[in-house]
Parts: sequence; C-alpha cells; structure tokens
Amino acid sequence: MEWAAGAGPHAKAATFFDAAADGEVIINATPGAVSLEVLAAASTRNLDGKVLIDVANPLDHSAGFPPSLAISNTDSLAETIQRSFPTARVVTALNTMRADVMVAPDRLAGGDHDVFMAGDDAGAKEVVAGLLREFGWRPEHIRDLGPLEAARGDGDVASAVAPHLPSAGRPRVQHQGGLRISCAQSPERRQACPSATGGGWAGLFYRSCG
Repeated sequence: MEWAAGAGPHAKAATFFDAAADGEVIINATPGAVSLEVLAAASTRNLDGKVLIDVANPLDHSAGFPPSLAISNTDSLAETIQRSFPTARVVTALNTMRADVMVAPDRLAGGDHDVFMAGDDAGAKEVVAGLLREFGWRPEHIRDLGPLEAARGDGDVASAVAPHLPSAGRPRVQHQGGLRISCAQSPERRQACPSATGGGWAGLFYRSCG
C-alpha cells in the first residue's frame, strides 16, 4: 500500500488478522464505532496475552459536529474491549490528542503537557509507559489514572475538547482541571481521515519488539 511504501523500511501493510498475529504490542487506532468489529477480525487468539493500547474514542457523528459519545458515563470503549477480549491486556492511552503529537510531544509547548493512561494490568501499563517514553514523553507528564474504568474520563476529555479544536492544523494546549491537554485538528484532515483519535491515520497498528 502507498502508506507503507512511504513510511520507511520497517513498515508494512497487512490485514487486521496478520497485524495482530505478528505484533507483540497492538494499537487500536480504528474509529471507535467499528473497533469491536475490527478486533474480532484480528482474532481473539491473536490478541491473547498481548498489550492492546486503545487509542480510539466512541465518537458518534450522527448529529453532526461536535460529536457525542456512543459509550459514556457508566462504561467506556476500553472496558467494552476488555470484556469482549478478556485475555488481551487493554490499556487506554493517547486518545486525547492528534496523531502527530502522540509520537512527538515536544512539537507542542515544548512537551509541557500530559498524556493519560488507564488499565487493570500493571505490567501492561509499564509496557505502555516505556513506549511513551520512547516517543519522547517525559515521565512526569505520563499520568496513570488507575484502573480501566478511568477510561470513562478520557472519553469525556476527548468529547469536551472537540468543540475547541482550532480551524488550522496547528496543535495547542487546553488547560482543564490543572492538567495540560493537547488537541488540534484541521477540518480538512478530519474530513479526509475520520479516525477515532482525530489524527492523521486510522487502523490497527502493531509493534514487533524483535
């Protein structure tokens, strides 16, 4: 595929099933409305025992913009994924910002903003924290919100910042409750790539540590 061809020598395109089979860490960056369907195509067997980083938000665009949350209050997409794939080690993270900031936090405010994660598996969260540090996130800005039910708050943050996304593609920092939250998305990119994260890509990604 064109994306893989331009993404460097270690990138490749694959089916959901093959991506999940090959990866040691799985990233669910699909639109939240189809995440369960995509992960089912990836296969429970291929997710068994693996860290699954849920970057998606269950945004409902049926009533226009800003979107609402299809799952909220007493549940979250991450919890739904964990119930549906109980042997996966689900951690929610990176779903309050756009894709280019996820992997380059210094691009915004010199890196002086926060990333959140939540999950029930302490070992899985250590893996995710390590990956975040590799991306350039400073340890003091990696906020562990606790068990997976805290993902309900992440979704609320994503929904809350959506109306404030600037019209240009330049990211900026929102201040909420003493936390520094990055958010940005141009309308053109949002229309071209309606990913759950509001970023420049969507799909099921994996990392092979070998």
